[in-house]
Amino acid sequence: MSDDSDRKERGRRSPSFALQEAVGFLAQVRQNLGEGTFSREAIAEALGHRGVTGAVTTKIGTLTHFGLLEREGSVYKVSAIGKRILHPLSDSDRMESLALAARSPVLYDELLKAFAGKSLPSMFANALIHNFGILSDNAAEVAKLFRSSMETCGLLRNGILYTSLAEMPTSADLHEPKAEKVRPAATEAPTSPAEVSISSIQYQEYAIPLSKTRTAMLRIPSPARPQDLERISKWLTFFADVLQGDDADND
Repeated sequence: MSDDSDRKERGRRSPSFALQEAVGFLAQVRQNLGEGTFSREAIAEALGHRGVTGAVTTKIGTLTHFGLLEREGSVYKVSAIGKRILHPLSDSDRMESLALAARSPVLYDELLKAFAGKSLPSMFANALIHNFGILSDNAAEVAKLFRSSMETCGLLRNGILYTSLAEMPTSADLHEPKAEKVRPAATEAPTSPAEVSISSIQYQEYAIPLSKTRTAMLRIPSPARPQDLERISKWLTFFADVLQGDDADND
């Protein structure tokens, strides 16, 4: 399948394989061809094909979509991101490189920006059809490949899509003891902030009444930056479906 036919079938360019499959193709190419540049014919042989068939062209297209191969005229070479994925300095380095690769396809970058900090809609394939130029015959497959790729690189976790690994809660955060569900039951305003110093960082603490007998404590670095408040808001949104508590107060 040529790039042109791939574009015609899908409505616009997008990877034909998931990210983890592309990394497997890359490992085959690197193992069989090593350093330097190589032709499409050499890539075909490295991937176990006899000649440059449609299947080979589709695989090469996927590798270039994810930025794992770079094209120089009529030849290709493993990109810097591809080398970091195959030979990372650490587990975190590999995951960061995978996240960079996942953002390389133009469609995937658009989807990450459109759904940042949100759950993918239950009818995600339909959203691809109406808003992102994917033809109906291929929307379900494109949706599946996107989900799988985001899970591989860690940008889709617990159903929430993130634009970078730095934005998401850590594993330790997700395993902290569950807190009680926050609900707007109080008419009282938060108390005046109290200054708290931990190490060299200044904080302001707010006591937020939830009911007659229940109070929430909010500690914010002082001075608070707009991005701090935005991040706190994202965390509250993230935990809205996670936090557990009784449905009614027993105060």
